Parts: sequence; C-alpha cells; structure tokens
Amino acid sequence: MEPFANMIYNKTLNFGCSFLFCNETSKVALACVYDKRPTEGEPLYWADSKNNAGCQKPGPCKKVIKGTDVNCDTTYGLCDQDPATTTNAIIKTTPQAANTIVSTDEDDGWVVVVEAR
Repeated sequence: MEPFANMIYNKTLNFGCSFLFCNETSKVALACVYDKRPTEGEPLYWADSKNNAGCQKPGPCKKVIKGTDVNCDTTYGLCDQDPATTTNAIIKTTPQAANTIVSTDEDDGWVVVVEAR
C-alpha cells in the first residue's frame, strides 16, 4: 500500500519515474520520486467532493498546499505548481530490498519507491 499511497496523496504535485531492465536476471527496477510524503494518520485524499470536478480556481489549491505558488489548471481540474518554484532532487542509489521506500530529503519529503520484479 505504501507505494500506492505516494501516488494518490492529495499534496503530491510533482513526480518522476525511471526504469532499468537487467538482461542477466530479466528483472526490471522501477524508481519513482514524489515531492511530498504522506503523514501517518492523515487522510491521503478527501472523498467527499461534491461535484468531483477538481479545482476551478487557485484558492483551494493554495489552501491545501500552503506556502507555495500554486495554480489551478481548470481544463483538468488539477492543482499545478509553477515550474520556476520547483527544485531538482539529488538521488543517491543504494542497494535496497524490493518494494522499499527510501527518503532522500527529510525536509522536502522526497520519496523514492523501488520495485524489482
């Protein structure tokens, strides 16, 4: 459930994924980085939306994602962060067991999900 929780977390605005296929073992390693980490005990999203249309103006986005420059993409009903306000994460790879979550920055909440199949 933890890797899926990162995907559906309502404060996640940015993510990136990459994969690597190993010919020797015929396995695929997939890693995804998310800009926010869910807090244990808090809801991942709110299921009580009245019209399920998403955001229609920036106000709700700014309320959910405090302290950032957030816009509302009314075409898709999704909150969007100005690319000029985002930063790039530096990710160090280390051997991990499959299906583990590795935090690369405690303050910014960057999370890497690694799955090997």
